[in-house]
Amino acid sequence: MAQAFLRHRPITDTGELRKVATGIAAMKASAAQVRALETLARHHIADAEVLERLAELYSRARSGEVQRAVAEVFIRSDLSAVNARALAERLQRDRVGRGDALIDTLIERLQSS
Repeated sequence: MAQAFLRHRPITDTGELRKVATGIAAMKASAAQVRALETLARHHIADAEVLERLAELYSRARSGEVQRAVAEVFIRSDLSAVNARALAERLQRDRVGRGDALIDTLIERLQSS
């Protein structure tokens, strides 16, 4: 239900977006967390604090699905607020598995920035 709500009423307040991102990051790795991240990706995040929380989530995640969902958020975000090379290194270092084209694409984009 929250997913449908957020699709039709995007979050425009930075403080609220940060709260939502913090809540998603605090969830246990699950299909619900992946869906929440997919919904968050539609917001085209530009806030450095939110992006850092998501990078931390990626690093903590032990689920390839969660990492892939975080990567999707980054692909759809404005990454001008982050150090692209440092993020690429982090994604490579903390990656759970190999062979996910979405994560590979994100890393390539970040390295060429």
